[in-house]
Amino acid sequence: MSQAGKGPGSAQTVALRKTFTGKTLILAAGPPHRAGGLAWVVLIPGAVDHRIGRLLVVDDEAAIRFALTEYFRESGWMVDAAAEKEEAEALLSCTQYEVVIADLRLTGIYGVEGLDIIQCSRHLRPETRIVLLTGNGTPEIEAEARRRGADAFLAKPLPLPQLEAVVDSLLGGAS
Repeated sequence: MSQAGKGPGSAQTVALRKTFTGKTLILAAGPPHRAGGLAWVVLIPGAVDHRIGRLLVVDDEAAIRFALTEYFRESGWMVDAAAEKEEAEALLSCTQYEVVIADLRLTGIYGVEGLDIIQCSRHLRPETRIVLLTGNGTPEIEAEARRRGADAFLAKPLPLPQLEAVVDSLLGGAS
């Protein structure tokens, strides 16, 4: 859809509206200073449905990391991703996240680095909601995760809409 109107310092402004996955982006462009160039281009941020805050995905499996990242971005989140515990801890130390979704095992079948990520997140930003995912959960590991501050302990595989519903409930349905 294209519309013409007046814009800052120009005779005419063209606004292009593109809707996808239920969200609308508006790109406004003024007339060119010279042939072939744009005078100004603006993405109007109010037209984008962003959720408040950021989400961190931590998983050593690239396919899972990619799927979670893309799913939550399409749902309006600003998403960062990490493959290793150290990378996640570095991001946690300099960025405020509303939610952290972490895998329990990042270095093989005996790893429990997700527990360390819970502890690091709780230490740096106690208000962050934490979801721990695992394909190898035991009652003892779940108890330890909750003792360290996990808000949710979920078994993989898990449908992404179900994970999103858990995240929404942890944030009081505000997301």
